[in-house]
This record gives sequence, structure tokens and C-alpha cells, in this order.
Amino acid sequence: MKSLKLVFPIHGMEKEIEDFKNEFYAAGEGCIAGGGGGLDSYESISEYIDHCSSMLTYSDDFLVPSSQYFGVVDKRIVGCIQIRHKLNEHLSIRGGHIGYSVRPTERRKGYASQMLASALDLCPALGITNALITCDIANKASARTILKNGGKLENELTECDGDRVYRFWIDTATRIRRVEKHELTDALDVIHKSFATVAEEFGLTRENCPRHTSFMPIQFLETQLNWGWNMFALFEGDRIVGYVSMSDEGGGVFELHNLSVLPEKRHNGYGKALLSYCKSVAYFNGAEKVRLGLIDESNILKEWYRKNGFVHTGTKKFDHLPFTSGYMEWEVSVEKVTEA
Repeated sequence: MKSLKLVFPIHGMEKEIEDFKNEFYAAGEGCIAGGGGGLDSYESISEYIDHCSSMLTYSDDFLVPSSQYFGVVDKRIVGCIQIRHKLNEHLSIRGGHIGYSVRPTERRKGYASQMLASALDLCPALGITNALITCDIANKASARTILKNGGKLENELTECDGDRVYRFWIDTATRIRRVEKHELTDALDVIHKSFATVAEEFGLTRENCPRHTSFMPIQFLETQLNWGWNMFALFEGDRIVGYVSMSDEGGGVFELHNLSVLPEKRHNGYGKALLSYCKSVAYFNGAEKVRLGLIDESNILKEWYRKNGFVHTGTKKFDHLPFTSGYMEWEVSVEKVTEA
């Protein structure tokens, strides 16, 4: 995928912006929905560029201060995105902090996700620590883009005109996203350090439990990535501090694996953030239940999962394991996703 950068509109870009705008009309789209900042209402691109500068200092409740950008790849504008520095009553329901759109000929190339990721990087400096992003329920592509950037579904709303929207929140300080192949070693380090405390608590060693997660080789993660597992990490800046994966077991069942948080980063809500994110992913992928296995003697962990909606479904004793395997599951519904 080609690298994208966000560019603030300045004079000298008139021709490129005009071409971008006209493509929407040529495709039969009457407006540039999402992040155009009113581009479709300006006949003069020069006046629109001046308008973008003015938006930075809006101060009333109706017109909130906003930063307007274009996504540019190889000097070609592929999309537009707007960051609203604060929410008013309308934006709190629909619109949120960030809106974006990709020109018709550049869709389904990953540019929306790149633009959103770049915009989220700018949010902390604007005082936005938790970004609200919305999309129409019918717009599954936008929902996937938001999920890919760590969106946690808060709720579904039906507006007075009958339109239905999803409302997501993204923590801009600690981002959750898919793990890339080159990040597997860092993810494994988090897994090892997290599960080392479990191994110590239950006296697990390479001799009595060689396949315990605290001793997992990198080849396991590489294989899981090749299998197509959903592998996610929670980042503080560029550092991975939490990890979790999910596998699609078929029949509407997803299985949760290796939920991990660095010991020194626990009690910050990171484990719950990863779990809640997985619940949203499961829901949008049509899962009916999420299940997991754990050391059944770990009462503290079982209680934590119970508090997060999981039900204990049984146990099994294996001769080669020095503990009892316990099993829990969570039934998927939008109500349960949004209450997490």
C-alpha cells in the first residue's frame, strides 16, 4: 500500500482540490459526506481554502473549531478528513470528532484507514483524549475502518429522521490495532512477561508444563498469523503493552487467546479495553459467542471474566497438565457489546 500523508489545504492546491471535488459529482454523488468541510457548497476553491483557515478558530456552539486535511498519495488527493476539536449537541450524536471520505476511484485501497490513523495521531495535541466517530449502520466499510483503528462500539442510535448510526469511541493515548508481522517479537515479549506471573503463581515450569503460554515460541505466533487469526495489540505510543488474539472456530464461535498486559501496566483498564475491543470485533464479524480457556484454579481471573459478562461452562482435567482447564463463554449481542 502506498504511503499517505495529511496535507492542510493551501493556495496553490486549487486545481487538485477542484479535480477531487468534481469526481464525486461525476460519480453521481451529490455531496462529499463525512470530511469535506463544506467543499461541495463552494463554487470558488480559493474561497474554500480561506474557509478552511477560518474553521480553525470557530468558537460558537454551532460551528466548532475544526482542522481540515486532504489525504495525499504521490501528489494526488485520494480523500479528505476533518477533525472537530470539540463536540456540540449534534456532533455528540452524529458526526463525532472525525469525519472522512475517499474519492470514488480510490476506494477499497485502505486509504480511509490510513487517514483515520493519521488524524488520531493528531488528536492528543488538540486535547482530544477520547475520540467519538460515527457512521451509518448501513456503511459496513466505514465501521470496519473504525474498528481497524481501535474503535469500541458504544451504542446504536435511531435519529428523528429514522437514520440509524453506530457510535464508536477511540482512546487516542492508547491505541488498539492489528499486529503486523514485524511486531510479533514485541507481542511475544508482552505475552511471556504477562504469563510469567501466572507460571510463578501456580508453579509451572518448562519441565512440568512445557507448553504453557509463558514459554511460547515465536513460531506459534507466526503460525497463528498465517492461519488468519485476529491478532491485536494495545500501544502506548509505539510500544506494545497489551496483546490478545481471536480465532474464528466456525459455527458462529470465536475463541479468545492469550489476553496479556505487561505486569507494570496492569490496573490501568488495559485488559478490559482489549476485551471490549474483541467483543466489538466479534459482533461485527457475525459471531454468536466468544469462548475461552483458563486455569480453573485461578479464581481471581475467573471472577474478572464473570464481571465482564462471561459464564463458566465447565472444566476438564488433562493428565499432562498440572492444573484443571476451565472454560467460559460470552454470548454476543449488541446490547452486551455496548454495556461492556
